[in-house]
Amino acid sequence: DIPALQELNLFKLDSQDNSNLTGAEFKVNFSNVQSYYVNGDEKTDTSTTVTVTEGKSLLEKIILADASKSATITLEEIKAPEGYKKIDGKIYLTVKYTDDGYVITADKDSTVLDGEFNLDNPINVISKNKFKVNIKDIPALQELNLFKLDSQKNSSLTGAEFKVNFSNVE
Repeated sequence: DIPALQELNLFKLDSQDNSNLTGAEFKVNFSNVQSYYVNGDEKTDTSTTVTVTEGKSLLEKIILADASKSATITLEEIKAPEGYKKIDGKIYLTVKYTDDGYVITADKDSTVLDGEFNLDNPINVISKNKFKVNIKDIPALQELNLFKLDSQKNSSLTGAEFKVNFSNVE
């Protein structure tokens, strides 16, 4: 028997100041995982939903179904914290057990921005069976002010009309 992956901490942070965020929800899909714990409850489903509280959500005691094969954990944000943009796309964590402990590598859909999940340093190793995954949310645009200025006096002009087109807006 191999030891369980004791902790997979999903940290949700503000992309600008790295403060902890609350309220994000993730759909988590598992392949080659026999069981795991969420909030102290053992689960054997291939899919679950986790909510981020005070910046983190914890998946614990992850047992691989077949230790000779890698497991895949897929994260999809289904709800962003209030005032933030929901991540468009999925994050993939590949979990492999070796004689030295667990190794986790990461990948993401091309629609997931580097500011949300950067593949240069996506996972922090706490110990050989405890890991921290940093996922960031980008604040949503709350307000857009448009001004027309006189090009010579740099003063505001009244009566201007703007046509504004939005794309990829929820």
